[in-house]
Amino acid sequence: MKKRAAVLMGCVISTLVIAGVYFVAIHGESPKEILSSEMEVDVSTLPIDRIRASYVIDVGNKNEVAGLADYVFAGRVISNNKTIYEDVIEMETEEGGTRLVGSPYTEYTIEVVDNIKGKLKKNKPITMLKDGGVSMDLDAVFLYEADELPEPGRYYIFIGFAQSDGALLISGPGSNLLLTAKNKQEIVSSDEYKAYKKAVQNEVKFDRERYKATEQE
Repeated sequence: MKKRAAVLMGCVISTLVIAGVYFVAIHGESPKEILSSEMEVDVSTLPIDRIRASYVIDVGNKNEVAGLADYVFAGRVISNNKTIYEDVIEMETEEGGTRLVGSPYTEYTIEVVDNIKGKLKKNKPITMLKDGGVSMDLDAVFLYEADELPEPGRYYIFIGFAQSDGALLISGPGSNLLLTAKNKQEIVSSDEYKAYKKAVQNEVKFDRERYKATEQE
């Protein structure tokens, strides 16, 4: 699996501090996968370790966000499937043992209710990746600042990026905006939807290499 890239990030600076450990080896392993059904961990009970990043745009400017994104859409989260770990490395602890650490990506099944930018398949289950998730040792959740994990059963406006392998990725602050609406009519009538509809109409174009998501119509 290729390294995921949201292009939302510029230089990423981790604020995660793990006491008494240091990098000892990079194995270049394939991503590790742990099925969420096997984790048996309540994410809401875990502390959140925040990752600070610099950005190539003003993430508070919806017009710039819309211009950078490949897809802006409203959708419902059906399920949280598993966490995929990339860039897995082995670290040594103060106690003389080792632990594996990797960058988490949470895989979801979602249903697109309405497309605002781009044309993803609607009203059918599709797969989406979220940059962030439960750590490999299941003791924390790694997320960028001002970001949160989507919850099954809830509706959001998502900011999506197509990856070179066709995956659909959401990443960074504001990449999933929670909606109180419960159906399409309420969604398209909401202030949040109207704001992003306007942002797409007035998007600030961003020149970068772009790909097409496998789930695009």
